[in-house]
Formats: sequence, structure tokens, C-alpha cells
Amino acid sequence: MKKIFLSIFIVFLFSSSPLISAGGIKETNLVNDADIPASHLIENVQYVSQLPGHCFFACLEMIYKYYGIENISQSELSALQGQAYSLLYQPSLKAKTHRPFIKPSYKYYYQPSIFSNQGNEDIRFVADLLGFEVENHHPDKYNSHIENWNNYWSKLKETISNNTPLITCIDLFVWPLYLEPNKIPKIKGLIQRDSHSILVVGYNESNQTVCVHDPYSGQLNESEKGTYYWTSLSLFKRGVRRAHWDIVFSSYDMYIFKKVNSTLSKEEIFEECHDRNIEKMKGNKTAYDKEFYRDNFEKFGIEVWQQMKKDFDSYFIQFLPIYRILNRFTWMPFDMINVNSYEAGLKSEVAELLNKTAYVLENQSLKDIYIYESKLFFNESKKLDELASLTKDLKNAVEQIRFFKSYFESRIIVDNICDKIDEIISIEEAIIAGPSE
Repeated sequence: MKKIFLSIFIVFLFSSSPLISAGGIKETNLVNDADIPASHLIENVQYVSQLPGHCFFACLEMIYKYYGIENISQSELSALQGQAYSLLYQPSLKAKTHRPFIKPSYKYYYQPSIFSNQGNEDIRFVADLLGFEVENHHPDKYNSHIENWNNYWSKLKETISNNTPLITCIDLFVWPLYLEPNKIPKIKGLIQRDSHSILVVGYNESNQTVCVHDPYSGQLNESEKGTYYWTSLSLFKRGVRRAHWDIVFSSYDMYIFKKVNSTLSKEEIFEECHDRNIEKMKGNKTAYDKEFYRDNFEKFGIEVWQQMKKDFDSYFIQFLPIYRILNRFTWMPFDMINVNSYEAGLKSEVAELLNKTAYVLENQSLKDIYIYESKLFFNESKKLDELASLTKDLKNAVEQIRFFKSYFESRIIVDNICDKIDEIISIEEAIIAGPSE
């Protein structure tokens, strides 16, 4: 009976799958389509160097320039999508199952510094104002990698052959333009992945290559290396398969922009986005892109700062020196990154983003409200730098050997941190209220 069943299974397997041959599984890298040319290159796509962390926005700028919109920069796009206005609070998942005595009850994320507000809702909101329709081609989670690649590759060729450049994501840890200048060994890709946005502008099936604009090369002052850069199809395929962000996977993702309507004036675009971004700062959850927060994200916008102050003033923070000592002798976890910094460098990064938004608003010359907000963002940026410095001081104080000195010094620093958070809250309250008449 077992032999009969096995025979039926083998016959079914071979008859139902076109990917099985006498030599085993055959992976079809290319999709042959008589209506799609074997190669195509989109000419005259202007290259744009990215600002740090702005690869996606640099690709957006390249696309918009290709369609004749020259007066929109990646800094403006990131500001319009709400980088400086957005903040998320996610309680630690471990806080749901561990006593607060063992783990802190919080973990907070700055959306602008990690995800750059690149969800579909944020992208489409601004693109619509610029007159574009956005198609996000993404894989079917129920398909195999082979099926997803075939669908992806077919869509890419069809789009490029119609002279439409597209944005895709690639894993930095297989990407030579990232690994080589940073002297990162390829073996690091065995344990780490990341996602980086590039603009695809051509392909050639005859020699198995793909052509891209990589904005990261420009950040390194090597624009010529990333301009019309041809890479092997096998490496490109591996890169798009492995790419992912922290919250959502981006394997086989691509964004296709098509001009369908006229572009609104810059004043109209800023006004529409500003109204939405103020709602983000107020803590209106519906103004945030649902793609980039989980169900347990409980606070948004200015509410995060208010919660953060409570966290820093909690008994857990006060007794950090005690937990440090206990951690030497017990299994008790002690994670300074989760406890007091998450981390100081991250706050400095967000401070830089606030500065960029402030410069954008300052130079618009559209409405007085943007000048008003730019001054407040500059001020908030300074407070964030000061907060970053304080969190470093707190870490150093807690890690001192002498307990009583550690305790009293950390207590003073925590009070200073809470005062600094109060100052940031006051600044954001002023932004929300707007200039007085």
C-alpha cells in the first residue's frame, strides 16, 4: 500500500510542476515574453545623490525630475511626509509577560529615523498632490521564491521597456556599492540584512545584467560609480530577495510612478501636507501610516514625550544602579539600551532630521507659519542633542562601581532628563498651537 501511495505521489509531483526535470528542480530566472524586448535602457534619467538615510527620497526625486518636476527635493519630500512631526511609542513586548521589577515597561521608536515615513499611505499622499499614481508591486506570501521572482522580473521588464523607471529595495549586505567602500566582508551577510532603495533604469537579458542609479554612491562623493551602474542579474536577484526592513519585509518590492494628473502648486502641496503632519504631532493615530506600526503601539506624536517622561521618572529608572549590581549575580536581564538610551545616538540622528525640516520650512517663503515652525524645530533639535548627551551621562553614572555615588548621580541626571523632555513638550505644544495672531 505504501509503495502504491509513493508511486502516485511521485507521478503527481512530476506532472503538476513545470519546474521539475530529470536533473532535479530547475529554477527559471527569466520570463520569456514575446511582447517584451530582450533589453532596454531608459536614457536621460538624472542622477541624485542621497542625504544620509534618504535613499528612498533620493529615488523619488530622480523619478519626479524625470517627469519634469525640478522644484522638489528629497529634503522637501521627507518633510512633506512628516519626518519631524512623527513619533511612535511601543511598549516592550517583554513587559506583557515580565514583572516591571525585571524589565522596564517601555521601548520607544522614532519613526523618522528608522522608517523615514515610507509606507504606502505616506508615499501616495504626497504623490497624489504631485499628480502621480503609485503602484506598489509586492510578492504573494503564499507563493514560492521562484514564483515571486518570475512575477517580479516580468513586471520589471514590462515597466522599464515602457520607459518608466522604478524603485526597488535591495539588501545592502550583498551590494558591492555598499560593501566595498565601507570595507565590509561579504560574510557579514550571513548574519545581517538590511534594505536600501535604488532606481532601476535598464536591463539586458542577453548578458544577464540590470542597470540602476544608486543614490548611496553620491553620499560617498562617488556619484559616477552609482550612475547607470550595471550589475549581474544573479546578484541583483539575490539582493531583492533578501531585502527587508525591521517591521515589514521588502523582498521583491517595487514602486512604479505614473503621471496621471497635473501637479498642484508648491503652496497647495505644503498646506495639504502640513495639516496632516500637525495631526501626526497631536497624536492622531489615523494620520499615521498603518504599515509602519504594530497593534501594540499605544502613543503617537506629543503623547510619546509625555509617556517618556513618566518612564524616565519611574521607580525602575531610579533603581538602575541596584539592578546593575544584581545583574552580576543573577540571571536578571539588564539592557542599558532599552533602559535609558535607545539610544543617545538615535536622538542625535533625529535632531539632525529636525534641522533638515527646519531648513526646508525656513526657505519656502510661502507662509509665515513655516518660518515660525522652522525656528521651533531648530530649538527642538538643540534640546534633542542635549537630551542625547544626558542619556550618555546617565549610562556612565549607572555603570560606576560605587553604588551610592552611582545612585545619587543617576537620580540628578534623571531629573535633568525629565526637565529637558518638558522643554521639548512645550516646543511641540507651540508648534501645534501655531503662531498667535
